[in-house]
Amino acid sequence: MSDRPSPAYKGDEPYVFVSYSHEDEAVVFKEIRLLQDHGVNVWYDDGIAAGLEWSDALAQAIKGCASFLYLITPRSVASENCRRELNFAIAEDRRILAAHLEETNVPDGLRLNLDNRQSLSKTKLGFLEYERRLIQAITAVEQPIPSAEERPHRLFRPVPVAVVLAVLMLSVVGMWWLKSTPSLEVPTLAVLPLANLSGNPEDEYFADGMTEALITNLAKVGALRVISRTSIMRFKGTDRSLRAIAAELGVDAIITGSASRDSDRIRITAQLIDAATGQHLWADSFDRDFQDVMKLQSEIAKTIVQEVQIVATPEEFARLARAAEVSTNGYDAYLKGMQHFYRLTPQDLETALDYFDLSLEQNPDAALAHAGVAAAWVGLQQMGFVPSSEAAPKAEAAAQRALELDNDSVEARVWLGVIRAWVDWDWNAAEDLFLRAIELNPSSGDARIPYSHMLALFGRFDEAMIQIEQALKVDPFNGWFRGVYGIELHMAGRHDEAIAAFQEALRISPDLPFVWIGLAGSYHETNQFDLAIEAEGALMVSLGDPDSQRTLMDMYSEKGYEEATGWLADLWAERSVATGTSAWWAAYRYVRTGQEDKAIEWLERAFDQRDPNLPFFEMPEFENLRSDPRVRDLMRRVGVL
Repeated sequence: MSDRPSPAYKGDEPYVFVSYSHEDEAVVFKEIRLLQDHGVNVWYDDGIAAGLEWSDALAQAIKGCASFLYLITPRSVASENCRRELNFAIAEDRRILAAHLEETNVPDGLRLNLDNRQSLSKTKLGFLEYERRLIQAITAVEQPIPSAEERPHRLFRPVPVAVVLAVLMLSVVGMWWLKSTPSLEVPTLAVLPLANLSGNPEDEYFADGMTEALITNLAKVGALRVISRTSIMRFKGTDRSLRAIAAELGVDAIITGSASRDSDRIRITAQLIDAATGQHLWADSFDRDFQDVMKLQSEIAKTIVQEVQIVATPEEFARLARAAEVSTNGYDAYLKGMQHFYRLTPQDLETALDYFDLSLEQNPDAALAHAGVAAAWVGLQQMGFVPSSEAAPKAEAAAQRALELDNDSVEARVWLGVIRAWVDWDWNAAEDLFLRAIELNPSSGDARIPYSHMLALFGRFDEAMIQIEQALKVDPFNGWFRGVYGIELHMAGRHDEAIAAFQEALRISPDLPFVWIGLAGSYHETNQFDLAIEAEGALMVSLGDPDSQRTLMDMYSEKGYEEATGWLADLWAERSVATGTSAWWAAYRYVRTGQEDKAIEWLERAFDQRDPNLPFFEMPEFENLRSDPRVRDLMRRVGVL
């Protein structure tokens, strides 16, 4: 038997009645302990043996509870006692919460009883999000359930009751209900690129910036899942039907529109369209002075939230209101800087910095511009273009300043978290920053990806996969995210899946250097040496060095895989000495040739360089080195052991 939680609550304060199958004690007791750890009073039948008949004690406990929590598993839905407890709670008009602990085929009769009840799924949400929502549900202020006639129009039409599950969208101040098919947990939206109607191609950055601002503001509402910028920009200028786009993105609704600017006046139009039917559910146009652009972005986001009948928490509305008060001075230059940042080439990152600096000249207190500076320096560092010793202090100073100016800045927390993790190796501080960023914007793939990567460094692959799969749901066509997914699959030893992920990443973004490195590693681990060398050669081409690619291929054809990989390791060692970066890239090749002492030497150099790749000791190529005392000492210094 599992360790039992504290005894069932017997006092006069509000409590939760937990209904479960006794066959599930090992699982259920963890749920009860979780609630108790959060200060929740819990009544459960710890003194009633399985198989006993209905008792007055159970009836009195249900009648007196503030909430009735039904823990759903295949065993509990088959339990007659659990069914009787649920029916009695419904008859007593208790607040019902249903938590799906396992994938369960819920019988139609039980499904009918649970219709319009609060419901969440642990398997679909992942542990962290499930825990957050469960505690919110338990502690929420109770609101009356509207009758069928009183319920307002919903974006998503009801389906026959035999296939309906009610999905709860939770708020710290209340509850709301949304009918959907069983696969729908929260409404999913895609904001397609707003068309530039200014007549000037140079104003394209403005339309793109308005698109991103709308995505960012909508993503502040936790009940919405909003597809990220990277995945929607591939549909810019497309002639594909909205229904086809919605199917590819897996969304329930699409927002289309346009943006134009004429001197100091701006005009934005927006339409909300049901993805399944193509029906226009809402449309409006907005004309404002440019100085009111921040208020306009907030206003449009609030209007859309209201139209899809989602209830935002007071904190979320407060964040939207604070965003509306930001000064527009320097905002134009910021938008141009972000346009260059997303290209992630050395030249574009430098240009982005120039625009962010211009923005700060116009408005030294622009939090967005400070966060942009942090992003650009982190990009230069993580891509190996600039040593950490140069980039990290500048990125940290900019991120800290952004947080001083805007404590809600998700971007600043993400970039500061990257510095804490991959430069300072302060893993606890990094985790706090990533988790707070995710709390502020659950749709932020940019926050979930580095957190997932950090979890993988510690071999916490199950948790890492939950985070990265959530990121891919909101940004399915992000080549960078797909590449990171491949790296983590590679680290977990799932090489065939990793190869597929890398290939998909390269189909989306053919020139991502780290993806070619990961693909070469997975081919190496599966003894596909021809393909491993081809991937290494493609890496050289992506870095603008076709001469080295030709030399590598000639070396391989003449002397074989080990000699060619050794030559490549020496090449990266030379480059590392010249640039003060990327010592890990040399160590990674040396270990694949069996030159373990040289690999350890270059790992030590990576430590001196503060190379962001150094903590990746979980790479399978380093498996034999991890038992070496020198490497274990290095792992302790980095904080991953």
